[in-house]
Amino acid sequence: MHKFKISANARDFLRTFDLGAPEIRLVYALFFVMQRIESNQSINEGETIRAYLSDLRKSALPPERGTRLLRCVIDRLHKTDLFKVLNVTNCSQFIEYQFGDAFIDKIWDVPTRYVVANVKEIRECRTSHEIHFLMLVWGCHKQTYPYFELRADEWGDRSCQKRWKLAAARISKRLGYTLVLCPDIQQFSRTLRRVKVRVMTQGCIWYRKSFYSSSGCTELYEAKDGACRKLTNQQLIERRIGSVFVHDGQEPDEVSLLDGET
Repeated sequence: MHKFKISANARDFLRTFDLGAPEIRLVYALFFVMQRIESNQSINEGETIRAYLSDLRKSALPPERGTRLLRCVIDRLHKTDLFKVLNVTNCSQFIEYQFGDAFIDKIWDVPTRYVVANVKEIRECRTSHEIHFLMLVWGCHKQTYPYFELRADEWGDRSCQKRWKLAAARISKRLGYTLVLCPDIQQFSRTLRRVKVRVMTQGCIWYRKSFYSSSGCTELYEAKDGACRKLTNQQLIERRIGSVFVHDGQEPDEVSLLDGET
């Protein structure tokens, strides 16, 4: 099994760091190992954890001969406060690590929501935006009206927006979902407040008018079947026809969706 459960607080804390996909992938992989150890034995406060590098590469990290790229990733993580200890040791057989206090506080904080994630699925993500987007989609999986938000500073400039749209397109293809991205503009200042993301998942009950609502938004983007496109006014009218949204893609069962297994 490659699933792990993490608080939405810890997930969102990780989003505040300017990290690439390799760094985020390693953080989640090491959290996965810590949680797996805790399922069998308690970990004392301040204890350093040891993870077999060979096991990590089988489940969570891309294959690599040697440790040159891994050491570069670790060097970049040393510039953050996510870890107190993070080293490759014993002839490159292990990674020894201890999460930093700020991240630990988010991990152990009483969460309002959990995210059930999968390290093998995360490993397949190409960019940091794709990892974050996938984690956000997983976080709203069992909601009646699946929805999450991107901060205005996350949406960023056109180059950054393109990365989010590409991430949405890839996730739509991988999970078989339809997503709508709605940049929410403040009426008087015309500044971006947030980006609302609605997700059509298995078992939810979105009404078409709500799912494709453009209230407060100057434009809507639909991510579906591996593409993300801006919807025209005519397309919005056509998509709002009807009442309850009927998912028109293949419905993966919940286990295969979370495990990444067939």
